[in-house]
Amino acid sequence: MSANSKKLYKSRSNRIFMGVCGGIGEYLGVDPTVVRLLWAVLICCAGTGLLAYIVMGLIMSEMPDGTSYIETEHTVKRLRKSFEDRRLLGVCGGIAEYLGVSATVVRIIWAAAVLLFGAGILAYIVCAIIMPS
Repeated sequence: MSANSKKLYKSRSNRIFMGVCGGIGEYLGVDPTVVRLLWAVLICCAGTGLLAYIVMGLIMSEMPDGTSYIETEHTVKRLRKSFEDRRLLGVCGGIAEYLGVSATVVRIIWAAAVLLFGAGILAYIVCAIIMPS
């Protein structure tokens, strides 16, 4: 392994619980909120996400002081609740702003998920809790 290869660490600054999702997001150069949402889907759908999170939290090292993945020219697009285009809690508007699509499209897809699968309401609540303002 070369001296300048990137290593995966738990985040010290982007952490809610153990810093696993924050570390993965920083390592991949994506918003940690996106990683958290995908992890929540794994927990709800596959059931193994919680065990995998705990194992990774125990295995991954803390990021050493003075270490950073952030490059000076690279900015990470952030997934946040919308204040401009919000109907309820700003989740659909925030997702639409992040993806660069109309919030109406996201709301229609979300409503279809609620009607067809029934898990859309729970997913909306989880998103409202995980997504920062």
